[in-house]
Amino acid sequence: MLKSSWKKFLLIIYDSENLFNIAYLVMTILAFKVPYTYSILVYSLLLLEIVKRSISLQNIIQSITQNADNLLKITLFGLIMLLNYGIIGYLFFKDEYNKDSGAYSNNLI
Repeated sequence: MLKSSWKKFLLIIYDSENLFNIAYLVMTILAFKVPYTYSILVYSLLLLEIVKRSISLQNIIQSITQNADNLLKITLFGLIMLLNYGIIGYLFFKDEYNKDSGAYSNNLI
């Protein structure tokens, strides 16, 4: 009898909704205990509950995670374009990078 009640208790505890509520309670208590500079981070994490409650935000998160591969490719493309922009800017304005103006560099890196 004791083993079956223990298993039922574990099933209740390991339910995803209950795990979320326990983590939320721990973060709430943590927000009161940590110094002010770190409590801002904890409070911002607590705001993620809005996503859990809003159906439209859940749909947005679902659409982002389903297209994560394409989004990562677009991000990589954007970083490559940003690098190219930096290289072109460095090549055209190389004379501006001198010790007198305070922006000194021998190379792009």
